[in-house]
Amino acid sequence: AILNSWEELQAYNEASWNYYRYIKVQSLEYDENGISEDKKHYQPAAQAADGYYEIKNAGNLFWFAEKLKESDANAALNARLVNSITMPEGMNWVAMQVGPYGRLYTGTFDGCGYTISNLSVASNATAGVFNNEGLFKAIGISGVVKNLGMINPSVKPDSSYAGAICGTNYGSIENCYNLGGEISVASMYGGGIVGDNQGAIRECYNTGSVTSQNGSSIGGIAGYSHNGGMIIDCYNTGAITGAWYVGGI
Repeated sequence: AILNSWEELQAYNEASWNYYRYIKVQSLEYDENGISEDKKHYQPAAQAADGYYEIKNAGNLFWFAEKLKESDANAALNARLVNSITMPEGMNWVAMQVGPYGRLYTGTFDGCGYTISNLSVASNATAGVFNNEGLFKAIGISGVVKNLGMINPSVKPDSSYAGAICGTNYGSIENCYNLGGEISVASMYGGGIVGDNQGAIRECYNTGSVTSQNGSSIGGIAGYSHNGGMIIDCYNTGAITGAWYVGGI
């Protein structure tokens, strides 16, 4: 939008009191990753007949994250990968959450045997990254993440609760793995798959490093598992380092 002839083009703000001289409208164009040139718009994921959103590229994944965050009513939306995805370099990922206040995800996210490579979560004030980091922030009791591989993720929040799949799990994580990369927390609850587990983790493995220089509860599968949390048929070969309460699983 243009305010005056001597001003540069700027983003239109419908809440502004300004009177705009004209507004430029153009169709969005996406690159091969499904992301616009300005890195602010993402290609919407198509919805299949069974209601699942089909995620074919990184843009679809960013779009699905925005869709979940729009409203608490979207908690049970289902999605599945239809391709393996490599996240573009330099794009910071903020873990998926439901609604603006971070409700639990209660849908099914099916990797269908595909992978997500190079997911990068780096704490900075702009992204608002604090607790519960990974692909998801927190998975609810009826939430399911399954058949998914994470390759070379870098999940390094400034505080705690981090895993390749999620920060906190109350639901079910099945047939998933984390291959390489690094999970690092500043204080506590860092795991190769999940930071804090109060649900079920089945048939999962981790080969990446999980570290905390001064923190506690650091594990290859889960940093902390309690309140009936189960870890079944899992293994870890990654290097695990922490100050205390450190274990391979």
